[in-house]
Amino acid sequence: PWVGEALAMLSPSQRSSVIKTPLKVEHARNRNGVVMSRVKTVTPVERRIQIFTKVNELGEGVIDRLSTLTPEQCEAVMDSGMKIQ
Repeated sequence: PWVGEALAMLSPSQRSSVIKTPLKVEHARNRNGVVMSRVKTVTPVERRIQIFTKVNELGEGVIDRLSTLTPEQCEAVMDSGMKIQ
């Protein structure tokens, strides 16, 4: 469900780039990770951090704090995955 939400937040061209080639997920341990690795290749970090805050339902205080980070720091925040477990 959250991967669908993330895909819905992409532009049509970005979404097409993610899904145009069939996903080979039959042997993948983390199918969501396969999709999100494609999202990462076609989506700027600024947009991915917006997706990250939405799928994790983060509060305004956290969003404000994330907005002060450099792109590299934002990448580090998302390193453990798009969805916080």
